[in-house]
Amino acid sequence: AAEWEVHGFMGAAGMFGHTPGVAADIDGWAPAGLLATYDDERRIADEGLRAADDALAVMAVGGERVWHSELLRLKGELLLLGARSSHEQTAASFHEALEVARQQRAQAWEVRAAMSICRLLRQDGRRDEARRILADIYGRFTEGFDTASLTDAKALLAELS
Repeated sequence: AAEWEVHGFMGAAGMFGHTPGVAADIDGWAPAGLLATYDDERRIADEGLRAADDALAVMAVGGERVWHSELLRLKGELLLLGARSSHEQTAASFHEALEVARQQRAQAWEVRAAMSICRLLRQDGRRDEARRILADIYGRFTEGFDTASLTDAKALLAELS
């Protein structure tokens, strides 16, 4: 799921004039995703990171912050795809996304950031910690259980149990 989000983000980044031609590349690439090479994914991740950093820089000087948490989360997903990032950079991006979502009281962004953190923790063999984090956030929802994010969160919780 995160891979397709990254591709969607890159297409959206093209709307803002960043990286000419990237949106067209992504549109043509997404249906043939299984044919993509590792080098293509790394190139896309690098371009996505530049777009995310540019968007975050605009936000830092007074831009709209409603997407701040989600941009940070997507940056973490892009770091996972890239070859030059460290585990610490990825985790820091996800944790910052979670903190921003909490500050904004944006539960939808919070659960998405938590899922990214939990997937990273699962890779590290820290399933119990991941389950606790996600269960705490998921448990605060009273509605919206048919949304994609909460459906995915429920599936991830089941997988972590």
